[in-house]
Amino acid sequence: MSAANMANVTVEHENNNKRQTWSKSSDFYMSSVGFSIGLGNIWRFPYMCFKWGGGAFLIPYLLSVILLAIPLLTLEVSLGQSVRKGVIASWAAIPLFKGIAYASGVTMFYVNVSYPVILAWVFKYFVSSFSSKLPWMSCDNEWNTEHCVSLWGLEKERISERMEKLGSIRKDLALYLALIWILGYFTIFKGIKLSAKIFYFTATVPIILMIIVTIRGATLEGASIGIYYYLNPDMTQLKNPEVWIAAATQVFYSLSIGTATLITLGSYNKYHHNFVRDVTLLAFSNSLASFLCGFAVFSTLGSMAFRQNLTMTEVTQSGSGLVFIAYPQALTFLPLPQFWNVVFFLTLLLLGFDTLCVFVESFCAFVMDVCPRLRDFHKYSREIFLVFCNAGFCLLGLICTTEGGVYVFEVINTYGVAGWSLFFIATCEFVAVGWVYGADRHWDEINRMVGSSRVRQLMVLIWKYFGPMICLAIFIYYVTAHSPLSYGSYVYPTWAQAICHVVASSSAACIPLYAVYIIFTKKTSWPQMRRREEIERADKDINNEEEYVEML
Repeated sequence: MSAANMANVTVEHENNNKRQTWSKSSDFYMSSVGFSIGLGNIWRFPYMCFKWGGGAFLIPYLLSVILLAIPLLTLEVSLGQSVRKGVIASWAAIPLFKGIAYASGVTMFYVNVSYPVILAWVFKYFVSSFSSKLPWMSCDNEWNTEHCVSLWGLEKERISERMEKLGSIRKDLALYLALIWILGYFTIFKGIKLSAKIFYFTATVPIILMIIVTIRGATLEGASIGIYYYLNPDMTQLKNPEVWIAAATQVFYSLSIGTATLITLGSYNKYHHNFVRDVTLLAFSNSLASFLCGFAVFSTLGSMAFRQNLTMTEVTQSGSGLVFIAYPQALTFLPLPQFWNVVFFLTLLLLGFDTLCVFVESFCAFVMDVCPRLRDFHKYSREIFLVFCNAGFCLLGLICTTEGGVYVFEVINTYGVAGWSLFFIATCEFVAVGWVYGADRHWDEINRMVGSSRVRQLMVLIWKYFGPMICLAIFIYYVTAHSPLSYGSYVYPTWAQAICHVVASSSAACIPLYAVYIIFTKKTSWPQMRRREEIERADKDINNEEEYVEML
């Protein structure tokens, strides 16, 4: 299921296994926005922009949106909307590349292991924000090390020295992780009847709260310092290939490209829904949200630097350090710091919770597509399966709540959720539609759905040439020239680096392995996308979509 407007999903002829459809034309867009705008917009984008050239970073970022995000979103959503079934059925239409569906399923698996851990951290900070004395305002806490200084007052939690020393489970994080999964279950286990109102709340309130935080940050003394460092263009950075890789990775991470979730959302559209308009708006709405989050974060950090007479480099930290250390510390300098910390972490919770529920629903739908018997063995089969699914992911996530769990989390988040595997999957998607089936033929199908479009030639060129070449180049760079994974000053040892690539390969390998399987078992040398010759509907009424979908 999706977020925001799940209330408007109507079940058509459920007893006859008809596909659910959105009841209003705006539902798909609102749902996709609620799903895609998440922690990546606040957690990753502001620091990436600051690190890689400020305003100059927007150039490769926007180019990635135009040349990669919009074409891939169009490709994925069009597959789901055309077939109006799940990810397995969508890619089964291209037998040689059906492995993309399984690769996406593995990626969703990694997301559901790592993403709730971030929410557990957020939950911990959210609860702590109600304290009369915020824990990160002093060094008087039991978790502080001897290196904590009162100038920063940051929470320095003890972690193990190396990845192989996981240590004990942190009970507080384990509790918050369990609460996240319990809340998630009771949000989605009854489908749209219960989750509709909850998702509508979680999709709209965070945007309002972030606008409030942004306005408050922009009015602080010294805010201009942070905004300057956030946007100050350093054009020399564009010579660095890492900048272009970081921009494309951020776009993929934020929009969840390659995870097949948007194929699932698109499958709920009516056949003639104008998704081309929606995916274009989605891509730029997501970019605008990221840009707005950057203003909220760096205006506040600029005020902190001004008050403490520090540089922006000294107050800015990467990744989780920005969200869980630097920014909460900056909020302590505001009047009513508890209030602003509660608002900030509530925003993160709602953004992340919305996204997590969609990922869990998509993964469950994927598993049930692979094993259809799971749907039919009991009238409450979905609810029962969700219990085991959520419990399993919760248990797997416990490893990331240990003292050394952050090292495991970084491996999964960097290589299982993002990294070169997504670009390999994207390359295969471009090749599957652009070459195996044919970009022009697929665009003819899009024309049947939404009517003619002026961007046909550009989209065909990207699907066939620019898209696969760019994604393949990034994939090769990641594999051959990307720097080893590190966390702070800790550089992962060789054996851990090998695990990183095993994690990434576990999803990417599904594509060639299934291609080999289909060739040798089906005796097919070059399978077509669909049995188009058998179902050509030249003499059929173009509006008779139900009959056409059944033929597909």
